[in-house]
Amino acid sequence: MSIGLDRKISLKSIITFTLPTMSTMIFLSLYTIVDGVFISRYVGAEALSATNIVYPVINLVLGVSIMMSTGGSAIVAMLLGEKREKKARSIFTSLTIVVFSIGILISIFGNLFIKNIIYLAGSTEELYLYCYDYLATTLYFVPVAILKTYFDYFLVTAGKPGLGLLSGIIGGITNMILDYVFIVPLK
Repeated sequence: MSIGLDRKISLKSIITFTLPTMSTMIFLSLYTIVDGVFISRYVGAEALSATNIVYPVINLVLGVSIMMSTGGSAIVAMLLGEKREKKARSIFTSLTIVVFSIGILISIFGNLFIKNIIYLAGSTEELYLYCYDYLATTLYFVPVAILKTYFDYFLVTAGKPGLGLLSGIIGGITNMILDYVFIVPLK
């Protein structure tokens, strides 16, 4: 059964849209927990401290993605409701390019100014290398992470919130596998 945004709103339709979206947010939170478990178990307390120091930078990146996707999806949904599908597609395409470009810029400038960012976030000399390793690696994946969050929100606008949940589950499983691969065998 497909529920579109043009149908009458009922308690069932609200639950059908919100439950997968809330579950997706829970999976996003679990990514951080899984990272913490692997880091603390296989690398150590200093590395976990470093992760916590630079994680607010990652939250800012997610915040940009969520801001762009919620605002953009509201505009696209409004245009779709007005039966202006061509304009909605145009806005979606333009916004996708902007979001991806922002991700690339964050990745480039984040890596250019990584030392300043790390110390501004509160790192000490002892934790700097751990902070650097975690943040530098994460910054390379910023464009993809921003697009993933962006598309998850637009899947709700498209009337497919379950696909966003599936994306969150696949992302979580991938995160666990890559955590293991990068932390345990590859050190």
